[in-house]
Amino acid sequence: DNAYDVLKTVCARHNRRPVFLIDNIDILFDGITEEQQFKLRKNITQNGAPIFVGASTQNPDESLNYDAAFYDAFDNIYLGNLSNDEMREMLIELARQTHQENSINEIYSKTAQLDALHSLTGGNPRVAVFMFQLIANGLSDKIFENLNVLLDLITPLYKSNFEQLSKQAQVIVDALALNWDPCDLDMLNQLTKLENNQLSSQLDRLIKAGWVERGSRFSQEKKALMVKNKNYSIRERFFNIWYIMRRASRRQRGDLKSLTCFLETFYTSEHIDIEKKRIIELIKDNPDIGRVTYGLALAHTHERENEQNEI
Repeated sequence: DNAYDVLKTVCARHNRRPVFLIDNIDILFDGITEEQQFKLRKNITQNGAPIFVGASTQNPDESLNYDAAFYDAFDNIYLGNLSNDEMREMLIELARQTHQENSINEIYSKTAQLDALHSLTGGNPRVAVFMFQLIANGLSDKIFENLNVLLDLITPLYKSNFEQLSKQAQVIVDALALNWDPCDLDMLNQLTKLENNQLSSQLDRLIKAGWVERGSRFSQEKKALMVKNKNYSIRERFFNIWYIMRRASRRQRGDLKSLTCFLETFYTSEHIDIEKKRIIELIKDNPDIGRVTYGLALAHTHERENEQNEI
């Protein structure tokens, strides 16, 4: 209280308001009592109070529950995944802001490696910041090596977030991550040995907290009826990759390594030229939708408009 009074006095003298930039604000909330949370809310909602700018990988329970201290206290801004171009612009801006202009050359020269890492990370903004640390220390020509370094950098964050989950929630996240493909309730019941009512309540919490996403898929029944099932998967796929690399079997880790080797080959210009010619011939001979879709995707890897048109 004395420190806060001094802070207010200094700010009043300079006619300024302090701004607190707090990463992992959910951990801050977990570290103080409910009484302290309500006191903090009262302090920061008064006229002339400090401005809190917090970041979190998930919505804190303290801002979701109606009876919680910080319910409806913040203006929430959700950061979506970055496109390839947006991620590159962000990395270049980080290089400029941190006066590491040498990293800009690395960003331009290691296009294939960055494109592959973007595919693996999904353009997650927070992961992109860790990726800049990787670039500043020098990217390897081998994508799997870059992936391993990036996973090491992000391990403390992912490990901390996972350990904050309840035991039942950890069991569900473990099952979804190791299965990789979306699971319905029946499959989750088999994988976790939890009852459906336990699964439903935990899944609702995990969806609200941003851990899990829900989708739908159609399954074919014996009577030729199409039945729509709800299915669940890990929302942040890079967390899924991290979990597999840290907890999965050697075979699953091997599958992931094979994927990175494929991406390493796919994003090199030599492979694109070979693939371009192959796709053009395939489309001429048999223009089915699968090859057309693949051809359109391949066209986006070319900067020259005439090559895009040819594909």
